Formats: sequence, structure tokens, C-alpha cells
Amino acid sequence: MSGAMYSESDKTWIDKLDPSVWEVRSHGKFKALKYLDEYNTYLTVQLLGSGNFRVTRASISA
Repeated sequence: MSGAMYSESDKTWIDKLDPSVWEVRSHGKFKALKYLDEYNTYLTVQLLGSGNFRVTRASISA
């Protein structure tokens, strides 16, 4: 969603859980100004020292 009829904001940060596990978190907020609907998105991914990753949260709510 983009353009003059939408507003958006987002925040992303990284927490180092231990030397081999980092957790990346993101929260986005999107608002359709024409309809006054607001959506929140959440994404949390753990980056593992082995080169793998794990999605622990992925959601969108109205």
C-alpha cells in the first residue's frame, strides 16, 4: 500500500539473545485514509549461528 491515500510507519530492531542467536523484530503500521482502516504487521525472525533462521511471529491485524 502506498500513495497519497495511505500513511505508514515502521520500526525494526535487533536483539542479540546470545552470541549465536540474533532476533530481528519489525512492527509496521499502515492506514488507509479513505476508509480509516488501520493495519498492524509484526514479524520476528531468529537468525541462528548455523546459518539457519526461524520465523517466530508473522501476523497482520486490522
